Amino acid sequence: MYSLRLKEYFLFIPLILLFGAIGGCSLSDNKPKLLWEKTYTDKIRGIYISNDAGNVIVHTSKKILYLSPSGERLWEKGEGKNWGWIGGVGISDDGEYIVLQAALATEEAEQIKDFYTYYLDKTGKVIWSSKTLKGITSFSPDGKYIITGSALDEEMEVYNNRGILLWKTKTAGIWSIKFDPTGKFFFANEAGIGVLYSTAGDKIATFNAGMNPQICDNAQYILVQSIELDKRSSIYLYQRNGKLLKTLNGKGGCISQDGSLYIIVDKNRLRLIQREKDSVLWEIGVPDINTCSISRNNRFIFAVSRKGADEYSVIYIFDIKDKKKIKPLKINGLEKVRVTSDGKYFIVLQKGNKVRMFKNY
Repeated sequence: MYSLRLKEYFLFIPLILLFGAIGGCSLSDNKPKLLWEKTYTDKIRGIYISNDAGNVIVHTSKKILYLSPSGERLWEKGEGKNWGWIGGVGISDDGEYIVLQAALATEEAEQIKDFYTYYLDKTGKVIWSSKTLKGITSFSPDGKYIITGSALDEEMEVYNNRGILLWKTKTAGIWSIKFDPTGKFFFANEAGIGVLYSTAGDKIATFNAGMNPQICDNAQYILVQSIELDKRSSIYLYQRNGKLLKTLNGKGGCISQDGSLYIIVDKNRLRLIQREKDSVLWEIGVPDINTCSISRNNRFIFAVSRKGADEYSVIYIFDIKDKKKIKPLKINGLEKVRVTSDGKYFIVLQKGNKVRMFKNY
């Protein structure tokens, strides 16, 4: 089950996004609205949010809670089962389906093997459970596919939403998996090398880099990063067939869902680029950016300046249409943040097991 911990590490890299003074845009009077906040007595292990519905999952090592966007607890699982570990959590974009894995062993166990996989609907009803699946690496946005594998395994397996094995393949070890927004393709980081697959089992292309992949609809364009995480690294823009279109210097980047826009970030600036014309639409002077995301409607750029857990962090939102910066949020002890693909909602986990939900517009 080391795969799940490794996955969480790579998922956390994109959260170290942005720090410093912002230039090249005016300040909007708007600011994100706090919808609710809750402090839990148990240690919070993970937070997740559905892209379309804004429903939220909060889980400890012993139970999982499903919340509405308003913070209402819709259901809870785990009580009475003596779960000691929960991982492999995923939620579909529409919030209709949830997958998770749970074991009696504690998270501190050397290796967790004896666990069950649960596939639930939005009411908390268990549709099926299985003891045959390995550690879950990714769950498709439409809730139709589950992928298992790890850095220590030499095999990746793809299951449907009934828990039936569809196909499997040998790999060099799975570091992370990223689906395209449609759920028809996924990008596997296999020991630093990128491989694009279709969910039907076709191997589409192989890429020379595999870190922090950013994928548009149907994987028509893919932005991927070299492995030099602590240095000025290279960013590559590929077509789905593996053809390299551009090589750029930077510390990170992202691509819009429709593939029309992408961002390259480096030490002192963020550049929003129109892909077809290869022209810079907006440049913001700011030091120490690593990565960022563009909302589904191409309206917002979402970024986080994250310091240590004992220090404050800042969440920034840029309005692309009006070229304005939404009033930034200072967050103390930020541990995790999740944002919906349309940029409407985001949820943060802070030190002290505090969870807060915000609405951007």
